[in-house]
Amino acid sequence: MGTVLRRSARVRLRRFRRDDAGTTILEYGLILAVASLVILAVAALIGQSTVANFLNLGQAVETAEQTAEAGAAGG
Repeated sequence: MGTVLRRSARVRLRRFRRDDAGTTILEYGLILAVASLVILAVAALIGQSTVANFLNLGQAVETAEQTAEAGAAGG
């Protein structure tokens, strides 16, 4: 009985080694994970840049308003 189980285990192990369907799924999963990390990194960089641009724009508008108010009061 023990030799039959060992043979059965060996046959299953050989089949498992030959089966490469799981490998393909694993590779696609790794590619998806790397692509997701790249997308998140790019989005974070673009987000920081966009926030900085809007802050600069807001300061420029405030400066322009103050200049216009000072010109209208003095003129």
